[in-house]
Amino acid sequence: MLVVAFLKMNHGRFPGPNSLGDQFLALLQFYGTQVDLKSVGVAVDPPGLFSTDMLPVARGADETAHQRGQRSLINVKRTAAGKLNMPLFIFVL
Repeated sequence: MLVVAFLKMNHGRFPGPNSLGDQFLALLQFYGTQVDLKSVGVAVDPPGLFSTDMLPVARGADETAHQRGQRSLINVKRTAAGKLNMPLFIFVL
């Protein structure tokens, strides 16, 4: 999911078929240094980053599918943090 979101957010940034190495290094730099995955969620459709502050307050029938998905991911992160069950993300550049 992280790779798909990154590729969608950077569509057209890496022209040509010989840029796979550049794309991979940019992906590692983006998620390794620019994004705090403990406090931010990653959405694939629409592609982007979100936090609980960014989610609209619409609930129930007015809430769109991607908003429900984002809210669900935030709740999973809260539960994991409450149980001290956070994943380890280690990127060495």
